[in-house]
Amino acid sequence: MDIERCYEILELDPGSSLDEVRQAYRDSVSIWHPDRFGGNNPRLIRKAEEKLKEINNAYEILVVSLAGEDHARIRKNESNAASAQGTSKKWSGTRDPGIAFSSRTEAVAEAGTRILLTASSQLMKVFRRWIDADGT
Repeated sequence: MDIERCYEILELDPGSSLDEVRQAYRDSVSIWHPDRFGGNNPRLIRKAEEKLKEINNAYEILVVSLAGEDHARIRKNESNAASAQGTSKKWSGTRDPGIAFSSRTEAVAEAGTRILLTASSQLMKVFRRWIDADGT
């Protein structure tokens, strides 16, 4: 899936910030979460599940992409600052390079956690349906 499609799915303009992406994701999940549709209409539930998968995928791609862009921008800014000071050091000491790495690691961990939670939620729904069908 390309980046423009990810922005479109989350109803954002290309170039939106990471905070805007996170807020749009939360809004979209609130709207499309399958639990909002109850058990009355399996067709709507399936549609919501598919839409939620698409939203999760778009969010994960954008978070990883934006975290990478933030990392690259920070490195470029610090490299420019070091050049302006006449030093040859890549990191000028104004910012710890581990911080940029940490934010990307956190973004990847957040995406992995989201995938795991979504899968667990889907599995619980299957078990509940199975138990409900077995009990009748």
